[in-house]
Amino acid sequence: MKFVPKIFDLPVKITHLVNLHYFEFANNYHTREDSHAFYELVYVDSGWLNIASEYYNGRLNQRQMILHLPDEPHALSCDKNVAPEVIIIEFIGECKELAPFAKKPFTLNTALQKLLAEIIREGFAAFAPPYDVPNMPEPKRRPTKPYGAEQLIRNLLEEFWIRAVRSSDSRQIQTDSTKFADSEFVARIEQYIQENLSTHITIGELCLLFNTNKTTLHRAFRAATGATVVQRINRMRIHAAKTLIREQNLNFTQISEKVGFSSVHYFTRVFAQYEKITPSEYSKTIRARLAISDEI
Repeated sequence: MKFVPKIFDLPVKITHLVNLHYFEFANNYHTREDSHAFYELVYVDSGWLNIASEYYNGRLNQRQMILHLPDEPHALSCDKNVAPEVIIIEFIGECKELAPFAKKPFTLNTALQKLLAEIIREGFAAFAPPYDVPNMPEPKRRPTKPYGAEQLIRNLLEEFWIRAVRSSDSRQIQTDSTKFADSEFVARIEQYIQENLSTHITIGELCLLFNTNKTTLHRAFRAATGATVVQRINRMRIHAAKTLIREQNLNFTQISEKVGFSSVHYFTRVFAQYEKITPSEYSKTIRARLAISDEI
């Protein structure tokens, strides 16, 4: 019997990573119009952006992405009261089905959000900071990194676009219903937490409101986020606080109250625990970034 090996059909081929960014933009931030010979994925993790490009002009909301095609003129800007967090991935590759993603915003489902988060985690493991400096000539490889990290970034990025194309034409395949259910369950709870950050939220309250028990709640959060419920609440409080700091409208005492901390001293301690710098130091880095951006 003669065996005939099959060459893989590869509709998505990513060949180069140009840059990988995670920006914490300040309010009123903007870029000049630019174009380049590679793809640029722009995803809003929180807040919103204004996009001006050859194929789309308008708002890009939280959980939405837009793709800038090679040589497509584009720019972005932030409103005066919004300080968004944005992922930008620039890459070279081949996929004829990507063009529609340049014409209108595309909302990522839970599975695509998790894939994008994995790409960022692997990117941070493989390449050294900074990740928030525009127009970096090239990302610097870390001297030591996890085995196969760069190949995994490529594989994940190709999977991301395959699943995005499937999702866009209603052909997405759900492969793990248990993980999907956990993610959706946790997403509903996190939405409640986000809407009630300024209040004292307890585990018992969440169990009552979402008809569950502590064991199931903790298991779902561990599976979906890798963190405990308390750690996730604190992370969400700090995330919201960083946004308010970048918006530059409130002092630290007001911010600590708005995101649910009992005192500004406790807020400062938890902020430093999670971010490794104090709120004051973080505010100074934001102002420094703005000064650098104005010079570019």
